[in-house]
Amino acid sequence: LKCTCTTSVSVVLDHRPKLLLSEDPSDPPIYTKEKARLTCQVKEDQEGWTYLWYKDGDQNTPVYQASEGTYTLSSAQPSDSGEYKCEVKRETFTSELSDSRVLTIKGK
Repeated sequence: LKCTCTTSVSVVLDHRPKLLLSEDPSDPPIYTKEKARLTCQVKEDQEGWTYLWYKDGDQNTPVYQASEGTYTLSSAQPSDSGEYKCEVKRETFTSELSDSRVLTIKGK
């Protein structure tokens, strides 16, 4: 009696970070020359990411790139108004884009 047994185990690691996008102040509108802050947060593994920010659907050229997840407009202008999304990269991995947040800057 001869038994040829094969055991196969597959492990799939889905390491897609969950991106949380928030706005500060969270109660719009934001007025000209006020500070506005957008935060992109990776829920799971937070170390070593590069954060990329996109505005108004242009996903080819980030408007901001940093090693931390906060994009601060220290003196917001009406031209900063728009729809923002973020993504994160680390080594050869790039996340999906976050949901969007619409930032509205009003003149005083």
